[in-house]
Amino acid sequence: MKKILLTVGLMLVFGIVSNVNSTYASASEIDSKNVENEQIIDFQNVENGQIIESTVLENGGTREIIKISDDPYANVMMPMDAGRWDLIGDSLFKSRSQTVYSHGGDFKLIIHQYKYSGTTYMYKLVEEDPLSEFSVDDFTGPKSVGIFEVVYRGINGWVDGDDGTAELHLSKLTYPFDDVYVQFWD
Repeated sequence: MKKILLTVGLMLVFGIVSNVNSTYASASEIDSKNVENEQIIDFQNVENGQIIESTVLENGGTREIIKISDDPYANVMMPMDAGRWDLIGDSLFKSRSQTVYSHGGDFKLIIHQYKYSGTTYMYKLVEEDPLSEFSVDDFTGPKSVGIFEVVYRGINGWVDGDDGTAELHLSKLTYPFDDVYVQFWD
């Protein structure tokens, strides 16, 4: 009897400790989070380069989600001339990417989803400050493997501090054990 109680106690303590800093969403939390307003994106009948979602954000900026490829391992090349996009970072992550520093204006994510298990990927773009974090945008990724681009226009409202940058990272709210690769462009 003592062994059973000890085992159950250890399982409870381990379960509580391992979930203290968890940022994952349960199915009930996802269902209650404005998902009814989110479009479930399925790549099946979408051509490469096609805009699959366009949204006006609360701060007046916009977000577009564009299909790039069905192959999550495809090499994505971006022109990097003056007046075009600059690569400011990349990250392979399970729940939270590295932090990058954007100067505002337009901002782009290129996301490689390597696995698909039947439900959608849920993402959150977050602006960090020393004492707090703010959600810039929550969005639903495509319902399949592949590469897609998320383009934000007009994110100047998130630029702050002495350095005149927005400190941004991407959080993945579902599939906590699966890797996602993201490139950040400014």
